[in-house]
Amino acid sequence: MSVLQWVLLLARRVGPDTVEAVRRYGPQIAANPQVAAAAKQLVAGVSKAQQARSPVVRLRRTIAVVQAKAGQVEATAADDAGRQQARDWSRRADALVLAVDLLEVQRGGARRRSVQTVSAEVDALMAEVLTTLVAGRDSATPSADTAPGP
Repeated sequence: MSVLQWVLLLARRVGPDTVEAVRRYGPQIAANPQVAAAAKQLVAGVSKAQQARSPVVRLRRTIAVVQAKAGQVEATAADDAGRQQARDWSRRADALVLAVDLLEVQRGGARRRSVQTVSAEVDALMAEVLTTLVAGRDSATPSADTAPGP
């Protein structure tokens, strides 16, 4: 199984936005071993988080993976735009953590609907992080088509 097939398989466990990001940037993932390894690591971390039985625990663990990547990007970004993007991801992830905290007090149908809503937001954030990573804006893992500046 190729790295791209493996990443796509794991992305299916995360959500449709993440699957779309992997499909859209498949050629770049396959062409650059450094990007492939970073994408594989990110999606594998989220996939492992998805193995929890409780949907609330799955969401917490997935958000933690995104927060860790945001911290890594902020620490290694080559420019202010990269650091700002990472801070934005962290801020959005923090808001999702607060939303997950509120899920703890909900019951029944309201909780299921809220879990679906928060899951969609987490998937969208994960897809954005993955897209940025593969598109080469993460200075820690530049893509094949992003040459370093002079």
